[in-house]
Amino acid sequence: MGYFIFTWIVSHLTSNPEALKVTNWVFSLAMAVTVLFGLKMKNRSRLFFLFGFIPLIGYSHIAEQYMLCTFLYLLLVKFYMESQSKIYFYLVAGVLANLHILFFLASFSLVIGYSIKSISGSERYQNFVASNKKVICCIIFYFAASLLAVSRISPSVSSSKISSNQNLIYVTKRGLLILGQACFPFFEFATGVNTQQLVAFPLIILSSTIFLYLLYCALKQKITDGLPFVLSNFVLLLGMSVGYSSYWWHFGVLYLCIFGSIIGLTNASFTNSTNNRRLTTVAGILLLSQIIALFIGPRINLWERQPYSNAKNTAAYLKQNCDSSCTIIMDYHSTGASISGYLNGRDIFYVNINEFGSFTKWNRQTRDVNWELIISAAKKFPRSLIVTGESLSPPTSVRTLRVYSGAVWSDENFVVSELAP
Repeated sequence: MGYFIFTWIVSHLTSNPEALKVTNWVFSLAMAVTVLFGLKMKNRSRLFFLFGFIPLIGYSHIAEQYMLCTFLYLLLVKFYMESQSKIYFYLVAGVLANLHILFFLASFSLVIGYSIKSISGSERYQNFVASNKKVICCIIFYFAASLLAVSRISPSVSSSKISSNQNLIYVTKRGLLILGQACFPFFEFATGVNTQQLVAFPLIILSSTIFLYLLYCALKQKITDGLPFVLSNFVLLLGMSVGYSSYWWHFGVLYLCIFGSIIGLTNASFTNSTNNRRLTTVAGILLLSQIIALFIGPRINLWERQPYSNAKNTAAYLKQNCDSSCTIIMDYHSTGASISGYLNGRDIFYVNINEFGSFTKWNRQTRDVNWELIISAAKKFPRSLIVTGESLSPPTSVRTLRVYSGAVWSDENFVVSELAP
């Protein structure tokens, strides 16, 4: 919800959606400053992190809340290791909880651990409250923010929702695949090719070993030094395994959580030189994997000199060829989400929810769309143009007017068509 409030403010300052690119650049710069000057880590680790796949071209390409959340999460890690930053810690945690559910899961255990180590012991209740008044107020604020975040979670309307017959074995396998993709983004684990599986198995074993080693290191610390970091990993991985997490930007949150755990454990008071070297090696493996993902793997097309999305060109065509007497019809919200930003708040008819909307209503119950539903919707209006994803090939009763292809992200390719006369 928090990010939608932010975009609402931006949309009232300017109708140009390109403004979100500027704000995303500001968040990227703030994140880089935090890594370079705020976190206690080796200089080479700072550089490798900033030039890794997720910070450099992953989240910087998506004008959504991911880069803002990355900045705030790393800031939260910094404040966790600074006992004098109590108010700022809870303020950042409360905002983070309302920006993205995965970052909420990644930070929840940190808040619990920070609260435990911040509260001073006292025999009498009055003295306890008096000596911890500031911390108690901050905790109340955070849990109020958490309740607000939880209240905004809608039941999944996605077709990828896990059904009740998917048991513990399925969730465990899914969790291992998610962990592998978070640690090694240069490899496509979803393929069924046998030769690929020969590589996938060792990578999953290695990622699981890293995960368990972090737990081992955490258990050797004071309970508030290392364990909250690793518990955040477990909570986040569990949430991703039973919920909706299917793309690299989701897996990137787990990578950030693991990397934050390494920073916390490396700076913990009871970490000896041997474990410190091993943690540095683990960090090196993860950072090297991020660097490799820039050049090989399923997401290297982000480097290519082609548009990330064809939304701007599609919207320009619609504005030129579909005036106020013409209705714009789109199959899904996922099609209209990026295009509508360039249409100056114009109403669009979404077939998947069977109603008009200027932007996207993600909390509405959706339905599967086929050409029969699209044609039926188009016949309701005197004149209309139909916009669909590239994968939805039109029948003979529909005439294709323009095809916009070649985008980095295939979901950002569009086809404009109309009913044949």
